[in-house]
Order: sequence, then C-alpha cells, then structure tokens
Amino acid sequence: MGDDFVSVEHFVLAFHLDKRFGQQLLRSLQLSEKDMRDAIQAVRGSQRVIDQNPEGKYEALDKYGNDLTELARRGKLDPVIGRDDEIRRCIQILSRRTKNNPVIIGEPGVGKTAIAEGLAQRIVRGDVPEPLLNRKLISLDMGSLVAGAKYRGDFEERLKAVLKEVTASNGQIILFIDEIHTVVGAGATTGAMDAGNLLKPMLGRDSALVSAAMLADRYITERFLPDKAIDLVDEAAAKLKMEITSKPTELDEIDRAVLKLEMEKLSLKNDTDKASKERLSKLESDLSELKQKQKELNEQWDGEKALMTRIRSIKEEIDRVNLEMEAAEREYDLNRAAELKYGTLISLQRQLEEAEKNLADFRKSGKSLLREEVTDLDIAEIVSKWTGIPVSNLQQSEREKLVFLEQLLDDGRITDSQGRTVSFTNCVVIMTSNIGSHLILETLRNAQDSKEVVYDIMKRQVVELARQTFRPEFMNRIDEYIVFQPLDSKEISKIVEIQMSRVKERLKQKKIDLHYTKEAIVLLATLGFDPNFGARPVKRVIQQLVENEIAMGVLRGEFKDEDSIIVDADVSSDLPPQSKLRVKKLDSSSPSEAMVAND
Repeated sequence: MGDDFVSVEHFVLAFHLDKRFGQQLLRSLQLSEKDMRDAIQAVRGSQRVIDQNPEGKYEALDKYGNDLTELARRGKLDPVIGRDDEIRRCIQILSRRTKNNPVIIGEPGVGKTAIAEGLAQRIVRGDVPEPLLNRKLISLDMGSLVAGAKYRGDFEERLKAVLKEVTASNGQIILFIDEIHTVVGAGATTGAMDAGNLLKPMLGRDSALVSAAMLADRYITERFLPDKAIDLVDEAAAKLKMEITSKPTELDEIDRAVLKLEMEKLSLKNDTDKASKERLSKLESDLSELKQKQKELNEQWDGEKALMTRIRSIKEEIDRVNLEMEAAEREYDLNRAAELKYGTLISLQRQLEEAEKNLADFRKSGKSLLREEVTDLDIAEIVSKWTGIPVSNLQQSEREKLVFLEQLLDDGRITDSQGRTVSFTNCVVIMTSNIGSHLILETLRNAQDSKEVVYDIMKRQVVELARQTFRPEFMNRIDEYIVFQPLDSKEISKIVEIQMSRVKERLKQKKIDLHYTKEAIVLLATLGFDPNFGARPVKRVIQQLVENEIAMGVLRGEFKDEDSIIVDADVSSDLPPQSKLRVKKLDSSSPSEAMVAND
C-alpha cells in the first residue's frame, strides 16, 4: 500500500489472513479481502500513512467541511431570491480555464453565503455549464480546522489534508471558504505558515484576439501583455460557454418575471376592491403572454442547443480522426490512413455541413438565443467591467482630446494614500463654477448694445475674473470656456411646464388627472423667477403651491381616484400673487373648465 507507518487498516487486512478464527469470522460476515480493501480505499482516498497519526487526515473534507450540494439535494437550503446576476457571474468565473477563483465581497448580511447556496442549488438542478455539472460544492469550516490544533503543525496538516483531497478530485470539488478574511493568519504560530500562505499556490495555479490585445493595452494600464489580453479572451469565452450550456439570460429573465407575477397574483386573489380586481385581470393577461413567450423561447433554446451539441460532437470526432490519421501516417499504415482520410473524414465533413445548414435555417426564423463566437463587443464589455470605463461607447464615438484636473493632467492617474491607482486616461472632465455671476447680472442690467456684443463683453469679464481666482497652471489646461446667460421669463415658463407635466405623470399613478391653464403657468413662472438663483426656485414654488395643496386635498377627501383637478390663476383679483393660484376639482359642467380639460 506504499505506507511508511503501520496503521489500523494493516491489522484489519492481516486479520483476514488469520486461519484460526479471522477468516472464519469474516466469512460469516460475508466480507472478502476485496470488500475490505475497497472500504479502506473509500475512507483513505489517496492518502498514505506517512506519520503516527494518519486517521486525522482521512475524510478531511467530511470532518472540516459541509457539502452544500448534498444539502441542496435534500432540500435543506432555503431558496435564494434576488442574487441571480451574482450567481451567474460566479458561474462565469468558475467556467474559466485559469484564474477561476471568485471572491464575493460585501457588507455583512447582504447575502454573500446565499450566493454559494444558490450555486449549489443550480448544480443540483443542472442549470450550470457542462464543466460544472455533477461537481461538489464544499463549504470549508475554518473553526473546525483550528479547533483543537494545540501543537505546532497540527493546523497545517489538517488544511493540507483538505487541499490534497480537493486536488485529488481532479476538479470535481469546488471549495467555498466562508469569511475568507479569517483565513489570513489562521493557525499561524511562530515559524509556522498560516492558512493564507498554504492556499496561495492552489489559488494561483489551476489544475477575438486582436481586439482583446488592443483594448487590453489601451484601457487596462496597470497590467502587462500578453497576460491581460489572454485573460480577456478567457473571460469572454467563459461567458459565451455559460450562455451556450446554461439557461440564456433572456429566458432566465422571463422565468423570474413569471414567478414574480404569479406570486403577486396569489397575493391579490383575496382582495375585493376595484383596483385589486383590475390589477388581477391585467396580471392574468400579462402572465398568459409571458408564458406563451416562455414556451416559444424554451422550444427555440432546446432546438438550438441540440443542433450546436451535434455540431460540437462532430467537430470533436473530426479532430480525433485527424489525430488518428496522422498517427497512422507516422507508422506507415497507409491503408488505415487512406480509409480515414477518404472515408470517415469525408463522411464527417458532410455531416458537419448538413448540421451547420440546419442551424442556419433554424436561426433564420427568429433572433438567436445562443452564440458561438466571441465578438469585439464581448471583449469591450469585459474591459468595462474590469475598469469602469464605458469602452463600448468610446469605440462608437472616440474622444481624441481629454481634459484633467491639475493634479492628474501630467500623469493621467491619481494614487491614493493606500497606493491604489485610478486611471483617468480616457475621461472627459466638465467643471462648473459660479465665479462672475454678479458680473453677468450687472452686465445684463446695464446692457444697451446687441445681444452678441453684450455676450462677448460678459464672457471676457468672467474669464478674466476666473484667471484671477485660479492658478495659471490650472487655467492653461482648460480647452474651452462656456458662459451661460441668465434664464428669461419665457424659458422659466417652459421649465414650469416640464415640472408640471412631471407632477401630472405622478398623479396618473393615483388615477387622478391634472389640468392647468396658461395663466397658472405664467403665474408660477413669475413666482419662481429669480435672476440671482436661476430655475431652482421653480421646483420649490410648485411644491409649495401645487403639490402641497393637492396632497392636503387628498388627505381631506376632496380629491379621490379618477377625479380631475385643475390648477388656475385668478389674475383679475387684487390678492397677493401667492393667493391668486387656485387648485380645485374640475367642474365638467362649467364650459370654460371643460374647455381647459379638452385642451
């Protein structure tokens, strides 16, 4: 068995050779030597006896971990709601060929552990890419690993036994380490390695190319080629593979929408008010449409997936035949090589052409749910996620000249106190200032020339004041100065109309229809117009004189569902301007108010 020390299992096997009573006892129990060796192998796995305490390393994962997939299979895990995007992202990272170790970061209680449980449930359901099917997701219990490790080396031996089992599984085990920040320093004593150092080798070593290289070189400045370009292609390919083998995003979104509507439908069934009945009727109609679309997409997905699986298997068979043919040619087995080249290979190529033609015909009927190639947009999307730079938009509209604040103009980056660098290489900076606002008002108040001449004088004065306020080094790095003119009464009236239309849209949700007259707009514009403050007082005036009055009317029961409200101004009275505004229920019998409602 290749062991260095004698252990219990050696005595058990030796007991089988005892002719006095050992063989007789085991025969009565119907245990053969092979059965015993298989049982020992099941307990030991790939472990060997290399010290005086081998039992502590057997079944290390069972002792120090929890099998989340087994718990999900037995229905012991709660359903995960609202973390679908994060779970899909984890699946995408795990599907990569290298650097496939995701770390879930977030505040306490936001559902980080729930993401791992959701992944386990998806593995059990088979809703994962092919490389993750039938995998085990084991949650490592750091408390159990550290507990009782009194002597130097105990903790390291336990953790190494766990990692050895994970490695021996040939990728069939996904190790989930909850609260990984507790790993750094765990088990460390003087002269000993902590858990973080033991895990590093395992994490670092794991048992559209032109676009990737160009985008990586340009936007990912803190890393080097070719590593960052290969990572981009690997990430994009993993995303594509996940889309092919697991449920497409469109279908997943529809499934979630159907589930949400069904839950809402159940909650409304017992309500008897008019609004709930109307909502229930609309829900049933929406559910019917969504379920029909869900059925069509499922049929399309099954059809596309079957054809793509067929194409992939034929391509794999062609590769196998090519390798076998090359081996036959090297061995001068020309009859076998000719049979493969002119028989099997040609037949497979015909099957491939036919399958690809069927897939093309299938996709002509509608939009494809699955793709087979990584595109430039996929690479751009990954770069955007990594850097926060909207690369896809920059590709469509290139910015040639970039503007930066004084402290980052020369280097194009900012470094904080912790040494973290943020690249501003592809940013356009737009700055605003109220410097010279008094000069603008003063110039316009005393203006006697044309509008263009007044604007030039005003701009010169404001820019000159800005040069006096800011340092020359800062001002010289600004490309253009734009001076805004104060808003006049016409523009304020347009702003009032926009704000009132927003109030009208909000009231529609309460089934209340809002109307307003031109006189009301003019009055609100007059009350909200202040040359010193611009358009900001408009929103305040509408809130005080319109929204508050409507809210009080609703609370007093004056305005109810499906009522119409009119906002008017009594311009003929001698009342103060604030008192001239009238907010009241629309009287359809009044010709003038009915005319306003029709407008």
